[in-house]
Amino acid sequence: MIPIQKKKILIFIGIFILFVAIISVIYLYFNNSTSKNNQGSSTVNIYTDPGHYGIDKLLDLGITTTQMNSLESFFSAYASAQKTSVKEITISLSSMRLTVNKDTGEKKLTFTVKTDHNAILNAQSSYTFFDDMTLNLYDSTRGSIVYTSADSSN
Repeated sequence: MIPIQKKKILIFIGIFILFVAIISVIYLYFNNSTSKNNQGSSTVNIYTDPGHYGIDKLLDLGITTTQMNSLESFFSAYASAQKTSVKEITISLSSMRLTVNKDTGEKKLTFTVKTDHNAILNAQSSYTFFDDMTLNLYDSTRGSIVYTSADSSN
């Protein structure tokens, strides 16, 4: 027969091990959910003609549905405006950076975009509220602007 004090210690150790196991499972679930969503990749295709696939992955990064819809329409407008048909646009999720202006509350999301023509673009999206998103795309080698949503009717 095990003394009561040793039983208490064994129960405590058992509860502690159970607690650690639960925390480990929760950690693994949330830590791996991003890589599952991105299929083990640090990029996501956000525009594929004729449909839009993968742009909803931005919701995992805190972008609202309204903002996602704005970005989707901006990328569609960019793709339509190109001389040669753009069928695919890919965002590098690992390149995403969010900065917040403490005085104005404006948020700037910067990231790298690659088209199916192997053009690499630097993107900057700005917003203060959930419905005032803009998008500017810059040529990554020259730094010149190649698209701005300010010119779009969206």
